[in-house]
Amino acid sequence: MKRWEWRLLGALTLLSLAIHFYFRIRGFGEQDEARLGLYALDWRAHGVFATDTYLNRTSPLYLMLLGYALDHGLSPGAISHVLNLVNVLFGSLALVPMFLLFRELARDGRTAFLAVVAYWFAPAFWYGQGYGMPHIPSLAFFLTSLYAFARALTDGSREHAHPATGLEPRWLAVAAVTSALAGALKSDIVLSGLAFPALVPCLGAPTVRRLLVACALPAVGVAAALFLSHAFLPVGISTFDFAASWNQQFPFDWRALVDRRHWLITERALGSVFWVAAAAGFVGLLRRADRSEAEIGAGRRLVLLCVAWALPTVLFWGLIWAHAARHLAAALVPVALVTVAGWRELLGAMPRVVAAVAGMLVVNYFSAPATNHPHLAAPRLFASRDLMQALTDEFTKSGEEFARARAPRKLLLGAGAVPYCEFAVIAQARRFERRVNKPGELWDLDVASPGGPELVRIRRGPQPTPERADPGWFAWNAERGGAP
Repeated sequence: MKRWEWRLLGALTLLSLAIHFYFRIRGFGEQDEARLGLYALDWRAHGVFATDTYLNRTSPLYLMLLGYALDHGLSPGAISHVLNLVNVLFGSLALVPMFLLFRELARDGRTAFLAVVAYWFAPAFWYGQGYGMPHIPSLAFFLTSLYAFARALTDGSREHAHPATGLEPRWLAVAAVTSALAGALKSDIVLSGLAFPALVPCLGAPTVRRLLVACALPAVGVAAALFLSHAFLPVGISTFDFAASWNQQFPFDWRALVDRRHWLITERALGSVFWVAAAAGFVGLLRRADRSEAEIGAGRRLVLLCVAWALPTVLFWGLIWAHAARHLAAALVPVALVTVAGWRELLGAMPRVVAAVAGMLVVNYFSAPATNHPHLAAPRLFASRDLMQALTDEFTKSGEEFARARAPRKLLLGAGAVPYCEFAVIAQARRFERRVNKPGELWDLDVASPGGPELVRIRRGPQPTPERADPGWFAWNAERGGAP
Protein backbone atom coordinates (compact mmCIF):
# COMPACT_ATOMS: atom_id res chain seq x y z
CA MET A 1 0.00 0.00 0.00
CA LYS A 2 1.08 3.54 -0.70
CA ARG A 3 1.61 6.11 2.01
CA TRP A 4 -1.35 8.24 0.94
CA GLU A 5 -3.64 5.22 1.22
CA TRP A 6 -2.61 4.59 4.84
CA ARG A 7 -3.04 8.26 5.66
CA LEU A 8 -6.49 8.51 4.12
CA LEU A 9 -7.60 5.25 5.73
CA GLY A 10 -6.31 6.35 9.13
CA ALA A 11 -8.01 9.72 8.79
CA LEU A 12 -11.34 8.10 7.81
CA THR A 13 -11.16 5.67 10.72
CA LEU A 14 -10.46 8.44 13.24
CA LEU A 15 -13.18 10.63 11.73
CA SER A 16 -15.63 7.75 11.95
CA LEU A 17 -14.72 7.17 15.61
CA ALA A 18 -15.25 10.84 16.45
CA ILE A 19 -18.55 11.20 14.57
CA HIS A 20 -20.10 7.99 15.85
CA PHE A 21 -18.91 8.65 19.39
CA TYR A 22 -20.83 11.92 19.28
CA PHE A 23 -23.90 10.56 17.46
CA ARG A 24 -24.22 7.24 19.28
CA ILE A 25 -27.50 6.55 21.06
CA ARG A 26 -27.54 7.24 24.78
CA GLY A 27 -29.37 4.31 26.34
CA PHE A 28 -30.73 1.16 24.74
CA GLY A 29 -31.14 1.92 21.04
CA GLU A 30 -33.85 -0.69 20.57
CA GLN A 31 -35.76 -3.32 22.50
CA ASP A 32 -33.43 -6.19 21.53
CA GLU A 33 -30.46 -4.37 23.08
CA ALA A 34 -32.43 -4.01 26.30
CA ARG A 35 -33.20 -7.73 26.12
CA LEU A 36 -29.48 -8.46 25.83
CA GLY A 37 -28.99 -6.67 29.15
CA LEU A 38 -31.94 -8.51 30.68
CA TYR A 39 -30.75 -11.95 29.68
CA ALA A 40 -27.19 -11.26 30.77
CA LEU A 41 -28.34 -10.15 34.23
CA ASP A 42 -30.70 -13.13 34.49
CA TRP A 43 -27.96 -15.57 33.51
CA ARG A 44 -25.35 -14.12 35.86
CA ALA A 45 -27.82 -14.02 38.76
CA HIS A 46 -29.13 -17.57 38.42
CA GLY A 47 -26.75 -19.49 36.16
CA VAL A 48 -29.53 -20.29 33.69
CA PHE A 49 -31.80 -18.46 31.29
CA ALA A 50 -35.43 -18.21 32.40
CA THR A 51 -36.44 -18.70 28.79
CA ASP A 52 -34.65 -19.94 25.69
CA THR A 53 -33.68 -16.60 24.22
CA TYR A 54 -32.11 -17.59 20.86
CA LEU A 55 -29.34 -15.10 21.74
CA ASN A 56 -27.52 -17.80 23.69
CA ARG A 57 -27.35 -19.71 20.39
CA THR A 58 -26.76 -16.92 17.89
CA SER A 59 -24.46 -14.69 20.01
CA PRO A 60 -22.89 -16.85 22.72
CA LEU A 61 -19.53 -15.09 22.77
CA TYR A 62 -21.20 -11.68 23.01
CA LEU A 63 -23.23 -12.79 26.06
CA MET A 64 -20.20 -14.45 27.63
CA LEU A 65 -18.13 -11.28 27.30
CA LEU A 66 -20.97 -9.19 28.72
CA GLY A 67 -21.29 -11.65 31.61
CA TYR A 68 -17.54 -11.45 32.21
CA ALA A 69 -17.74 -7.66 32.35
CA LEU A 70 -20.61 -7.84 34.86
CA ASP A 71 -18.60 -10.25 37.02
CA HIS A 72 -15.67 -7.81 37.00
CA GLY A 73 -17.29 -4.58 38.02
CA LEU A 74 -19.59 -3.43 35.21
CA SER A 75 -22.73 -2.00 36.81
CA PRO A 76 -26.11 -2.92 35.29
CA GLY A 77 -26.85 0.73 34.66
CA ALA A 78 -23.74 1.06 32.47
CA ILE A 79 -24.53 -1.89 30.16
CA SER A 80 -26.04 0.18 27.35
CA HIS A 81 -23.23 2.75 27.56
CA VAL A 82 -20.52 0.09 27.22
CA LEU A 83 -22.26 -1.85 24.45
CA ASN A 84 -22.82 1.33 22.44
CA LEU A 85 -19.14 2.29 22.76
CA VAL A 86 -18.12 -1.20 21.63
CA ASN A 87 -20.08 -0.74 18.41
CA VAL A 88 -18.58 2.68 17.80
CA LEU A 89 -15.11 1.15 18.10
CA PHE A 90 -15.70 -1.98 16.01
CA GLY A 91 -17.73 -0.18 13.37
CA SER A 92 -14.89 2.23 12.70
CA LEU A 93 -12.18 -0.44 12.87
CA ALA A 94 -14.17 -2.53 10.35
CA LEU A 95 -13.32 0.09 7.71
CA VAL A 96 -9.70 -1.10 7.69
CA PRO A 97 -10.21 -4.72 6.54
CA MET A 98 -13.01 -3.49 4.28
CA PHE A 99 -10.61 -1.18 2.45
CA LEU A 100 -7.86 -3.80 2.28
CA LEU A 101 -10.30 -6.35 0.83
CA PHE A 102 -11.71 -3.86 -1.68
CA ARG A 103 -8.17 -2.97 -2.73
CA GLU A 104 -7.34 -6.61 -3.40
CA LEU A 105 -10.47 -6.95 -5.53
CA ALA A 106 -10.36 -3.60 -7.39
CA ARG A 107 -6.56 -3.43 -7.72
CA ASP A 108 -6.92 0.30 -7.21
CA GLY A 109 -6.69 2.21 -3.94
CA ARG A 110 -8.86 5.12 -5.09
CA THR A 111 -11.75 2.85 -6.09
CA ALA A 112 -11.46 0.93 -2.83
CA PHE A 113 -11.40 4.07 -0.68
CA LEU A 114 -14.38 5.63 -2.46
CA ALA A 115 -16.34 2.39 -2.02
CA VAL A 116 -15.60 2.38 1.71
CA VAL A 117 -16.78 6.00 1.98
CA ALA A 118 -19.98 5.14 0.08
CA TYR A 119 -20.70 2.19 2.37
CA TRP A 120 -20.06 4.32 5.44
CA PHE A 121 -23.25 6.24 4.55
CA ALA A 122 -25.38 3.09 4.22
CA PRO A 123 -28.11 3.38 6.89
CA ALA A 124 -27.81 -0.29 7.92
CA PHE A 125 -24.17 0.30 8.83
CA TRP A 126 -24.58 3.81 10.20
CA TYR A 127 -27.30 2.96 12.72
CA GLY A 128 -25.53 -0.29 13.60
CA GLN A 129 -22.70 1.81 15.01
CA GLY A 130 -25.16 3.90 17.01
CA TYR A 131 -26.12 1.29 19.59
CA GLY A 132 -24.81 -2.01 20.89
CA MET A 133 -25.80 -5.19 19.07
CA PRO A 134 -23.43 -8.04 18.14
CA HIS A 135 -23.71 -7.72 14.35
CA ILE A 136 -21.17 -4.88 14.00
CA PRO A 137 -18.35 -6.61 15.96
CA SER A 138 -19.19 -9.77 14.01
CA LEU A 139 -18.94 -7.83 10.73
CA ALA A 140 -15.51 -6.49 11.68
CA PHE A 141 -14.16 -10.01 12.24
CA PHE A 142 -15.95 -11.32 9.14
CA LEU A 143 -14.27 -8.70 6.94
CA THR A 144 -10.93 -9.48 8.57
CA SER A 145 -11.47 -13.16 7.80
CA LEU A 146 -12.30 -12.43 4.16
CA TYR A 147 -9.25 -10.23 3.76
CA ALA A 148 -7.00 -12.84 5.39
CA PHE A 149 -8.40 -15.48 3.03
CA ALA A 150 -7.79 -13.13 0.11
CA ARG A 151 -4.17 -12.82 1.19
CA ALA A 152 -3.93 -16.59 1.55
CA LEU A 153 -5.07 -16.83 -2.07
CA THR A 154 -2.84 -14.11 -3.49
CA ASP A 155 0.22 -15.21 -1.49
CA GLY A 156 -0.34 -18.81 -2.56
CA SER A 157 2.20 -18.58 -5.36
CA ARG A 158 5.05 -17.96 -2.93
CA GLU A 159 7.46 -20.63 -1.78
CA HIS A 160 5.91 -21.03 1.70
CA ALA A 161 2.43 -21.80 0.32
CA HIS A 162 0.88 -25.14 1.16
CA PRO A 163 1.63 -27.53 -1.73
CA ALA A 164 -1.81 -29.20 -1.71
CA THR A 165 -4.00 -26.07 -1.75
CA GLY A 166 -1.66 -23.31 -2.89
CA LEU A 167 -2.79 -21.25 0.11
CA GLU A 168 -0.51 -19.35 2.47
CA PRO A 169 -0.94 -21.17 5.85
CA ARG A 170 -0.45 -18.21 8.18
CA TRP A 171 -3.05 -16.05 6.47
CA LEU A 172 -5.38 -19.04 6.33
CA ALA A 173 -5.00 -19.53 10.09
CA VAL A 174 -5.94 -15.87 10.65
CA ALA A 175 -8.97 -16.35 8.40
CA ALA A 176 -10.11 -19.40 10.39
CA VAL A 177 -9.71 -17.74 13.80
CA THR A 178 -11.48 -14.52 12.80
CA SER A 179 -14.27 -16.49 11.11
CA ALA A 180 -14.78 -18.39 14.38
CA LEU A 181 -14.96 -15.10 16.28
CA ALA A 182 -17.43 -13.63 13.76
CA GLY A 183 -19.72 -16.68 14.00
CA ALA A 184 -19.53 -16.86 17.79
CA LEU A 185 -20.52 -13.19 18.05
CA LYS A 186 -23.42 -13.48 15.54
CA SER A 187 -23.94 -16.84 13.93
CA ASP A 188 -26.25 -15.62 11.14
CA ILE A 189 -23.18 -13.98 9.56
CA VAL A 190 -22.96 -17.40 7.87
CA LEU A 191 -25.67 -16.16 5.49
CA SER A 192 -22.90 -14.13 3.84
CA GLY A 193 -20.58 -17.14 3.86
CA LEU A 194 -20.79 -17.78 0.10
CA ALA A 195 -18.47 -14.78 -0.21
CA PHE A 196 -15.56 -17.11 0.61
CA PRO A 197 -15.94 -19.52 -2.34
CA ALA A 198 -16.94 -16.62 -4.62
CA LEU A 199 -13.69 -14.91 -3.67
CA VAL A 200 -11.59 -17.76 -5.07
CA PRO A 201 -12.06 -17.05 -8.82
CA CYS A 202 -11.66 -13.32 -8.18
CA LEU A 203 -8.12 -13.74 -6.89
CA GLY A 204 -6.70 -16.82 -8.53
CA ALA A 205 -7.30 -20.08 -10.28
CA PRO A 206 -10.22 -21.95 -8.70
CA THR A 207 -9.45 -25.52 -7.67
CA VAL A 208 -11.55 -28.07 -5.85
CA ARG A 209 -9.35 -27.92 -2.78
CA ARG A 210 -9.40 -24.14 -2.61
CA LEU A 211 -13.19 -24.11 -2.92
CA LEU A 212 -13.52 -26.75 -0.19
CA VAL A 213 -11.34 -24.69 2.14
CA ALA A 214 -13.40 -21.61 1.28
CA CYS A 215 -16.64 -23.43 2.15
CA ALA A 216 -15.13 -24.68 5.42
CA LEU A 217 -14.31 -21.20 6.72
CA PRO A 218 -17.91 -20.01 7.37
CA ALA A 219 -18.67 -23.46 8.78
CA VAL A 220 -15.96 -22.81 11.37
CA GLY A 221 -17.98 -19.81 12.56
CA VAL A 222 -21.16 -21.86 12.98
CA ALA A 223 -19.24 -24.62 14.77
CA ALA A 224 -17.76 -22.06 17.18
CA ALA A 225 -21.21 -20.69 18.02
CA LEU A 226 -22.64 -24.17 18.60
CA PHE A 227 -19.71 -25.22 20.75
CA LEU A 228 -19.83 -22.15 23.00
CA SER A 229 -23.62 -22.24 23.40
CA HIS A 230 -23.58 -25.91 24.43
CA ALA A 231 -20.36 -25.86 26.49
CA PHE A 232 -20.77 -22.61 28.43
CA LEU A 233 -24.35 -21.34 28.15
CA PRO A 234 -27.32 -23.30 29.46
CA VAL A 235 -29.49 -24.44 26.57
CA GLY A 236 -32.81 -25.94 27.63
CA ILE A 237 -33.86 -27.70 24.43
CA SER A 238 -32.08 -29.30 21.50
CA THR A 239 -30.99 -27.26 18.51
CA PHE A 240 -33.48 -29.11 16.32
CA ASP A 241 -36.42 -28.40 18.66
CA PHE A 242 -35.36 -24.79 18.99
CA ALA A 243 -35.14 -24.38 15.20
CA ALA A 244 -38.63 -25.86 14.85
CA SER A 245 -40.12 -23.52 17.45
CA TRP A 246 -38.27 -20.52 16.00
CA ASN A 247 -39.58 -21.31 12.53
CA GLN A 248 -43.07 -21.59 13.97
CA GLN A 249 -42.73 -18.16 15.56
CA PHE A 250 -41.02 -16.55 12.53
CA PRO A 251 -42.07 -18.58 9.49
CA PHE A 252 -40.93 -17.85 5.97
CA ASP A 253 -43.69 -16.03 4.12
CA TRP A 254 -43.44 -15.20 0.40
CA ARG A 255 -45.99 -12.42 0.91
CA ALA A 256 -43.34 -10.50 2.83
CA LEU A 257 -41.36 -9.98 -0.37
CA VAL A 258 -44.22 -8.05 -1.98
CA ASP A 259 -45.45 -6.24 1.11
CA ARG A 260 -44.61 -2.56 0.62
CA ARG A 261 -43.85 -1.69 4.24
CA HIS A 262 -41.78 -4.83 4.73
CA TRP A 263 -39.82 -4.14 1.55
CA LEU A 264 -39.12 -0.62 2.82
CA ILE A 265 -36.76 -2.12 5.42
CA THR A 266 -34.53 -3.55 2.68
CA GLU A 267 -34.90 -0.46 0.50
CA ARG A 268 -33.98 2.00 3.24
CA ALA A 269 -31.17 -0.14 4.59
CA LEU A 270 -29.24 1.32 1.65
CA GLY A 271 -31.54 4.00 0.22
CA SER A 272 -33.54 3.93 -3.02
CA VAL A 273 -31.09 6.15 -4.93
CA PHE A 274 -28.15 4.04 -3.75
CA TRP A 275 -29.93 0.91 -5.00
CA VAL A 276 -30.43 2.52 -8.42
CA ALA A 277 -26.76 3.51 -8.46
CA ALA A 278 -25.83 -0.09 -7.62
CA ALA A 279 -27.92 -1.34 -10.55
CA ALA A 280 -26.01 1.04 -12.82
CA GLY A 281 -22.80 -0.33 -11.35
CA PHE A 282 -23.85 -3.86 -12.29
CA VAL A 283 -24.45 -2.67 -15.86
CA GLY A 284 -21.06 -0.99 -15.96
CA LEU A 285 -19.25 -4.15 -14.88
CA LEU A 286 -21.16 -6.45 -17.23
CA ARG A 287 -21.19 -4.36 -20.41
CA ARG A 288 -18.96 -5.55 -23.26
CA ALA A 289 -18.39 -2.34 -25.25
CA ASP A 290 -14.77 -1.15 -25.47
CA ARG A 291 -13.55 -3.72 -22.96
CA SER A 292 -11.10 -6.59 -23.22
CA GLU A 293 -12.08 -10.16 -22.41
CA ALA A 294 -9.94 -9.97 -19.27
CA GLU A 295 -11.83 -6.87 -18.07
CA ILE A 296 -15.20 -8.44 -18.85
CA GLY A 297 -14.23 -11.57 -16.94
CA ALA A 298 -13.06 -9.55 -13.93
CA GLY A 299 -16.31 -7.60 -13.92
CA ARG A 300 -18.38 -10.76 -14.06
CA ARG A 301 -16.44 -12.30 -11.18
CA LEU A 302 -16.99 -9.19 -9.06
CA VAL A 303 -20.72 -9.28 -9.80
CA LEU A 304 -20.82 -12.98 -8.89
CA LEU A 305 -19.06 -12.21 -5.60
CA CYS A 306 -21.60 -9.49 -4.80
CA VAL A 307 -24.58 -11.73 -5.55
CA ALA A 308 -23.18 -14.71 -3.61
CA TRP A 309 -22.31 -12.46 -0.65
CA ALA A 310 -25.50 -10.38 -0.48
CA LEU A 311 -28.44 -12.31 -1.93
CA PRO A 312 -28.82 -15.13 0.68
CA THR A 313 -29.09 -12.61 3.52
CA VAL A 314 -31.46 -10.31 1.63
CA LEU A 315 -33.76 -13.21 0.74
CA PHE A 316 -33.60 -14.86 4.17
CA TRP A 317 -34.62 -11.76 6.10
CA GLY A 318 -36.85 -10.54 3.30
CA LEU A 319 -39.03 -13.62 3.85
CA ILE A 320 -39.39 -13.10 7.61
CA TRP A 321 -41.64 -10.46 9.12
CA ALA A 322 -39.25 -9.98 12.07
CA HIS A 323 -36.85 -7.99 9.89
CA ALA A 324 -34.60 -5.02 10.72
CA ALA A 325 -32.23 -2.93 8.65
CA ARG A 326 -29.24 -3.97 10.77
CA HIS A 327 -29.67 -7.56 9.51
CA LEU A 328 -28.33 -6.37 6.15
CA ALA A 329 -25.21 -4.57 7.38
CA ALA A 330 -22.87 -7.38 6.28
CA ALA A 331 -24.76 -8.17 3.08
CA LEU A 332 -24.56 -4.63 1.70
CA VAL A 333 -20.77 -4.31 1.89
CA PRO A 334 -20.03 -5.63 -1.64
CA VAL A 335 -22.84 -3.53 -3.13
CA ALA A 336 -20.80 -0.41 -2.43
CA LEU A 337 -17.77 -1.82 -4.25
CA VAL A 338 -19.84 -2.89 -7.26
CA THR A 339 -21.41 0.58 -7.38
CA VAL A 340 -18.09 2.44 -7.46
CA ALA A 341 -16.24 -0.07 -9.67
CA GLY A 342 -19.14 -0.13 -12.15
CA TRP A 343 -19.33 3.63 -12.31
CA ARG A 344 -15.58 3.69 -12.91
CA GLU A 345 -16.21 1.57 -16.02
CA LEU A 346 -19.04 3.83 -17.15
CA LEU A 347 -17.49 7.24 -16.45
CA GLY A 348 -13.79 6.57 -16.88
CA ALA A 349 -11.92 9.43 -15.22
CA MET A 350 -11.79 9.20 -11.43
CA PRO A 351 -12.80 12.85 -10.76
CA ARG A 352 -16.07 12.16 -12.59
CA VAL A 353 -16.66 9.05 -10.49
CA VAL A 354 -15.99 10.96 -7.27
CA ALA A 355 -18.42 13.71 -8.31
CA ALA A 356 -21.08 11.17 -9.31
CA VAL A 357 -20.81 9.18 -6.07
CA ALA A 358 -20.87 12.36 -3.99
CA GLY A 359 -23.97 13.56 -5.84
CA MET A 360 -25.61 10.17 -5.42
CA LEU A 361 -24.99 10.18 -1.66
CA VAL A 362 -26.45 13.68 -1.29
CA VAL A 363 -29.60 12.83 -3.29
CA ASN A 364 -29.89 9.49 -1.49
CA TYR A 365 -29.72 11.27 1.87
CA PHE A 366 -32.91 13.19 1.06
CA SER A 367 -34.67 10.34 -0.75
CA ALA A 368 -36.85 9.36 2.23
CA PRO A 369 -38.20 11.02 5.38
CA ALA A 370 -36.47 10.62 8.71
CA THR A 371 -37.70 7.89 11.05
CA ASN A 372 -37.53 7.19 14.77
CA HIS A 373 -37.55 3.42 14.26
CA PRO A 374 -34.11 1.74 14.04
CA HIS A 375 -35.60 -1.38 12.43
CA LEU A 376 -36.86 0.64 9.46
CA ALA A 377 -33.91 3.05 9.26
CA ALA A 378 -33.67 5.82 6.67
CA PRO A 379 -30.90 7.46 4.62
CA ARG A 380 -31.56 10.79 6.39
CA LEU A 381 -29.00 9.80 8.99
CA PHE A 382 -28.65 12.71 11.39
CA ALA A 383 -32.34 13.64 11.61
CA SER A 384 -33.32 10.00 12.12
CA ARG A 385 -30.72 9.57 14.83
CA ASP A 386 -32.20 12.53 16.73
CA LEU A 387 -35.69 11.02 16.47
CA MET A 388 -34.40 7.63 17.64
CA GLN A 389 -32.68 9.27 20.59
CA ALA A 390 -35.91 11.03 21.54
CA LEU A 391 -37.83 7.72 21.43
CA THR A 392 -35.11 5.99 23.47
CA ASP A 393 -35.24 8.77 26.06
CA GLU A 394 -39.03 8.42 26.25
CA PHE A 395 -38.89 4.65 26.81
CA THR A 396 -36.00 4.94 29.26
CA LYS A 397 -37.91 7.52 31.32
CA SER A 398 -40.96 5.25 31.31
CA GLY A 399 -38.87 2.40 32.64
CA GLU A 400 -37.26 4.49 35.38
CA GLU A 401 -40.62 5.85 36.57
CA PHE A 402 -42.14 2.37 36.61
CA ALA A 403 -39.20 0.99 38.59
CA ARG A 404 -39.39 3.82 41.15
CA ALA A 405 -43.11 3.35 41.81
CA ARG A 406 -43.59 1.61 45.14
CA ALA A 407 -46.33 -1.01 45.13
CA PRO A 408 -46.48 -4.63 46.32
CA ARG A 409 -47.94 -5.75 42.98
CA LYS A 410 -47.22 -4.05 39.67
CA LEU A 411 -48.60 -4.85 36.22
CA LEU A 412 -46.63 -3.88 33.12
CA LEU A 413 -48.38 -3.77 29.74
CA GLY A 414 -47.12 -2.90 26.28
CA ALA A 415 -44.98 -4.21 23.43
CA GLY A 416 -41.67 -2.79 22.18
CA ALA A 417 -41.04 -0.64 25.26
CA VAL A 418 -41.54 -3.50 27.73
CA PRO A 419 -37.82 -4.50 27.89
CA TYR A 420 -36.85 -0.96 28.90
CA CYS A 421 -39.18 -1.10 31.91
CA GLU A 422 -38.26 -4.66 32.84
CA PHE A 423 -34.56 -3.86 32.68
CA ALA A 424 -35.03 -0.80 34.90
CA VAL A 425 -36.73 -2.99 37.53
CA ILE A 426 -34.08 -5.71 37.44
CA ALA A 427 -31.12 -3.32 37.32
CA GLN A 428 -32.02 -1.73 40.66
CA ALA A 429 -33.08 -4.97 42.40
CA ARG A 430 -30.98 -6.58 45.10
CA ARG A 431 -32.38 -9.95 44.04
CA PHE A 432 -34.93 -11.11 41.51
CA GLU A 433 -36.50 -14.29 40.20
CA ARG A 434 -37.97 -14.51 36.70
CA ARG A 435 -40.80 -17.01 36.05
CA VAL A 436 -42.01 -17.40 32.48
CA ASN A 437 -45.63 -18.56 32.18
CA LYS A 438 -46.15 -18.00 28.44
CA PRO A 439 -42.94 -17.23 26.53
CA GLY A 440 -43.11 -13.76 25.02
CA GLU A 441 -46.55 -13.05 26.51
CA LEU A 442 -46.73 -13.49 30.28
CA TRP A 443 -44.07 -13.69 32.97
CA ASP A 444 -43.58 -12.65 36.60
CA LEU A 445 -40.70 -11.08 38.50
CA ASP A 446 -40.27 -11.56 42.24
CA VAL A 447 -38.16 -8.56 43.14
CA ALA A 448 -36.29 -7.67 46.32
CA SER A 449 -35.74 -3.94 45.82
CA PRO A 450 -34.64 -1.14 48.20
CA GLY A 451 -38.30 -0.29 48.89
CA GLY A 452 -39.23 -3.85 49.84
CA PRO A 453 -40.36 -7.00 48.03
CA GLU A 454 -42.80 -6.74 45.18
CA LEU A 455 -44.32 -8.79 42.40
CA VAL A 456 -44.07 -7.45 38.86
CA ARG A 457 -46.31 -9.15 36.30
CA ILE A 458 -45.61 -8.48 32.64
CA ARG A 459 -48.23 -8.99 29.94
CA ARG A 460 -46.86 -8.27 26.50
CA GLY A 461 -49.14 -7.65 23.53
CA PRO A 462 -52.94 -7.64 23.31
CA GLN A 463 -54.45 -10.07 25.84
CA PRO A 464 -56.93 -10.02 28.74
CA THR A 465 -55.72 -8.14 31.81
CA PRO A 466 -57.82 -9.31 34.79
CA GLU A 467 -55.41 -7.63 37.22
CA ARG A 468 -56.66 -4.20 36.19
CA ALA A 469 -59.98 -4.83 37.97
CA ASP A 470 -58.11 -5.29 41.25
CA PRO A 471 -57.18 -1.97 42.95
CA GLY A 472 -54.24 -3.75 44.60
CA TRP A 473 -52.39 -3.75 41.28
CA PHE A 474 -50.42 -0.73 40.07
CA ALA A 475 -50.80 -0.83 36.25
CA TRP A 476 -48.42 0.82 33.80
CA ASN A 477 -48.28 1.08 30.01
CA ALA A 478 -44.67 0.91 28.84
CA GLU A 479 -45.24 2.81 25.58
CA ARG A 480 -47.28 5.64 27.06
CA GLY A 481 -45.24 5.92 30.24
CA GLY A 482 -48.28 6.04 32.51
CA ALA A 483 -51.52 4.35 33.44
CA PRO A 484 -53.13 2.21 30.70
